[in-house]
Amino acid sequence: MSSGPRTVLIAVDESDHSRQAFRWFVSELFRPDDRVIVYHSAEAPSLPNVTMSSPISVPVDDWHRILMSRLEAMRALEDEYTVRARDADIRNFQFVAENSRHPGEAIVEASNRFNVSHIVIGCRGLGSLRRAFLGSVSDYVARNAFVPTSIVPAACGGDRE
Repeated sequence: MSSGPRTVLIAVDESDHSRQAFRWFVSELFRPDDRVIVYHSAEAPSLPNVTMSSPISVPVDDWHRILMSRLEAMRALEDEYTVRARDADIRNFQFVAENSRHPGEAIVEASNRFNVSHIVIGCRGLGSLRRAFLGSVSDYVARNAFVPTSIVPAACGGDRE
């Protein structure tokens, strides 16, 4: 097993499950020479429907408001994890946010693109029936990633904040 620097991708969203996964990584897996990529896959808002009967009535103001709200949320997430990384003394840290319709696919693709050696992701704890119908991002990543993947259950994140 290599003991050199690793690149670890931590997949996050705005949930407590992601925060718990990050805390678990810091307490259980982090090494000072790690390169840590905190990755957020956001679903881009859809364009409003435009019909042939009213092709000019695109609600531009509403669209702009939605885009600005999403951008603010991404910036807030970046700020939050930048502070968390600094507090954990993670020196080689990068926050990456990208738009995607399928977060699981985006996480796997990013892990390949960034040549990561490990993925850490939180788990929402869906029941087996809901997971079967809705799918699970963490299940998708675990099945399709080419690197070890740690799925952190909600109960493993350490103390709540």
